Amino acid sequence: MEVTLFKDLVRERCGLSFDEVRMATLADSLQARMAERGIESSVQYLDCLINDQDEFHTLVNLLTVNETYFFREPAHLELLAKRIVPRLLAGKRPGERIRIMSAGCSTGEEPYSLVIALMEHYGVALQHFLAVIGADIDSDAIAKAKKGVYKNHSFRGFPDSLKSKYFEPVEGNRFRIRKCIRERVEFRTLNLLSDAYPEEVRGMDVVFYRNVSIYFEPETQKNIFRKLADLLNENGCLFVSSTETLSHTIGVLPLVEIEGVFLYRKSTGDPLEGTRRSRRSRELEPPEREQPLQPLSSPRPPSAVPKESVPRGTKGAGGRGDVSILFEQALSLAHEKRYGEALRHVEILIAQEPSLLKAYLLKAGILINLKRLDEAESACLQGMERDRWCLEAFLLRGVIAKLRNDEEDALKRFKEALYIQSSCWLAHFCLAEIHRSRGETDRACREYEIVVKLLERGNLNDPGFTFFPLSFSVEQIAHLCRHHLSKLKKAE
Repeated sequence: MEVTLFKDLVRERCGLSFDEVRMATLADSLQARMAERGIESSVQYLDCLINDQDEFHTLVNLLTVNETYFFREPAHLELLAKRIVPRLLAGKRPGERIRIMSAGCSTGEEPYSLVIALMEHYGVALQHFLAVIGADIDSDAIAKAKKGVYKNHSFRGFPDSLKSKYFEPVEGNRFRIRKCIRERVEFRTLNLLSDAYPEEVRGMDVVFYRNVSIYFEPETQKNIFRKLADLLNENGCLFVSSTETLSHTIGVLPLVEIEGVFLYRKSTGDPLEGTRRSRRSRELEPPEREQPLQPLSSPRPPSAVPKESVPRGTKGAGGRGDVSILFEQALSLAHEKRYGEALRHVEILIAQEPSLLKAYLLKAGILINLKRLDEAESACLQGMERDRWCLEAFLLRGVIAKLRNDEEDALKRFKEALYIQSSCWLAHFCLAEIHRSRGETDRACREYEIVVKLLERGNLNDPGFTFFPLSFSVEQIAHLCRHHLSKLKKAE
C-alpha cells in the first residue's frame, strides 16, 4: 500500500516525524483500521480520515508511543519541589494556585509524579495551592491516565516506599494510584500542533515538555516550543528532557542552570527582586540566584556544598584532594567488583561534590554491572545535565539500550555519540554489531570497515569509560571486525 499521502496528512495535522519504524507502524495501522472499518480502497479510507475526526484520532493513537514511567529524571522533580515551588509561592496572592502542565503526558505517569513529589514535600497542604493539567493528543492514553491503573513496567526505578504509600494493588498484578493523588490532576486531549491552545491551559507557572519533541520534525519542534513558551506566566519555567535541551535553545526563552539542572525561564529579571512574599511562604528559605548557562568552553566553578548535604558519618569536603581520594577509592572498589561498597562511596562523593561529572559516570558504570539499568540511565542523564556533550554518557546510554534489547534506542544513542565524536571506534563497532544481528549486511560491513580503519591508524586508545570493563582488548576488537567482514562478504 502507498502510504505517502497518509503520512503527509498526519504530519500536516500533528507534526509527527516519520522514521523507518514509524513508517512501518503507519502501514500496519492503516491495514488494521481499514479491515476494522471494512474499507478496501486506500483512497476511500484517506477520504474517511480527512472528514472523520474520530477516525483520524484513532489512527494517530496507534502511531504515538506511550513509553513512560514514574519519577523519570528525578532531578527535575526535586528541583521543582525544593526550589521552583517556593519561589513561585512567594509571588502568589492568597488563594492563587501554582499551575503546572504536563504537555504530552501520555498515560499520566509524569503529572502524577509531579503531584507525588510535591506531596512528599508539602503534604496535603498542596491541595490549596496546586493545579496540575495533563495533556496529550492520544485520547486512549488520556482515558488510561484518568483511570490511573499501571503495570509494574511503569514503576522501574520508583521507590517501593512511595509505591506502597500512593498506590493500591488491584487484580491482574496492577496498581491504582490513590484518590488523593488522582484528584489533583485534570486530564484533557490537546494537539500541540493546533494553531491556538485553549484558554484553560494559558497562564501556566511551569510546563513539563519532556521526551515529546523527539517525535516531531525540527520546524514543528520550534513552533510548539514557541507556543508553550507563550503559555507561561512571567517567571514561569519550562522543563525539557536533558537530551532535548540543545534542540530548544533557539532564542525563545533563556536557558538557565539551577543546581546542575537546565531549564528555560520566562523572565526579564531576577524573580526575587520586587517579589512579594505571601504568609505561607515566609518560612521558606529564599532560593539562591540561578546561574546563566555558561559557554561550553568556560569551566564551571565548583558549587559550595552545604554541610547538611554530606551524609552523616563522613567528613566534609575539605578540598579537591579529599574528592580525588574518595573517587579513586570508589574506582578501586569497582575494579575489585565490590560494587555495593563502591556505590556507597560514589553516593558520598556526589553529596560532597554534586558538580563532579565523573562521579555520575562511575555510578552509571557500576549500576550497569549490577544490572540496575534504569538507575544507570538516570545517572547518565544527571551527568549530561552537567555536560550535555559528554561522549561517555551517550555511549553508556547506548550500552544500556543494548542490554535492554532495545535496538532502535541503541542505534539512536550510538549515532548521537558519533555526532559528538565521529572517530569513536566503539560507537561504530556497536552499530556494526546491531546491524549484523538484524541482517543488515551492507550497513554492518560499512561500520566494521570504519572500525578497522580507525584502529589501523593507531587509534588504539580505550573508549574513555570511567568504569565499564570491555570484554575484549582493542586488538581483539580489530581481529573480530576482520573476521565478521570476511564472513559477511562470503555470504553475499
